[in-house]
Amino acid sequence: MQIKLLKHQEIDFDRWDFTISNARNTLPYAYSAFLNLVSPSWEALVAEDYKFLMPLPVKKFFFVKYVAQPPFCQQLGIFSEDDIDQEILKKFLDKVPYPILSYNFNEWIFVKDARQNPNYVLDLSHSKEELFNRFSKNTWRNIAKAKKCNLTFDAELSNKDFFDFFRKNDNKIGLRFEKQMSVFRGRCYGVRNSWGKLVAAVFCLQTKDRLIYMAPVSSEEGKNSSAMFLLVYRLIDMYSDIILDFEGSRIEGIARFYKGFGAEQRTYYTIGYAK
Repeated sequence: MQIKLLKHQEIDFDRWDFTISNARNTLPYAYSAFLNLVSPSWEALVAEDYKFLMPLPVKKFFFVKYVAQPPFCQQLGIFSEDDIDQEILKKFLDKVPYPILSYNFNEWIFVKDARQNPNYVLDLSHSKEELFNRFSKNTWRNIAKAKKCNLTFDAELSNKDFFDFFRKNDNKIGLRFEKQMSVFRGRCYGVRNSWGKLVAAVFCLQTKDRLIYMAPVSSEEGKNSSAMFLLVYRLIDMYSDIILDFEGSRIEGIARFYKGFGAEQRTYYTIGYAK
């Protein structure tokens, strides 16, 4: 296998995105438009005429280049329509020309001696009856609580309304996230109270087979009324034949929220000095 390093300006984005869209492990994070947002100078390792692809989110400290996983980009790795075995993984890793500060491989690639990270996903190809039967009792109680508060689901929430709400209720990453994602075509969903005021919302990335629950945010009223339980319930009710990807969390309470909807834990791996 001959692997080439392509600088950012050398990458054929159309061919890149064609391979990503047909890869057996496709993820929204790997599309060129998303990489251009989160890592404007990204480079790539490419093999067999764009059959195997590995994006390299490259940064520079003075004159030294290094690889670092970008914010809001959970999983990268090697993408292909074919299986990626340990031999292919080793060949690609041997070709990375820069120090790796941190790099996350997608859940389809096992990486020995790497840090394990939890992700939670829910396969929505099952019947609604089966999906709802997987909900925990606590999840159903919170959905009922939200309904008693006369909350309503907004399936047509605009990007502007989402980012206005996000900025007000998440002062840690709100502005940084908004700067990058406001120009990306995501899907936004919300929950409103009986007066029409937004109390919870989420920004999602979507491909043909995956919906990534990327940036949930609630106001104090939304937290007190369990609005996010209603939002996720309605997403599950609305979508079929797609993976709902919660992106995972090491925080016990957040992980319990995802598992309460029947989500299954998957593992992805991190390598690098800062793993």
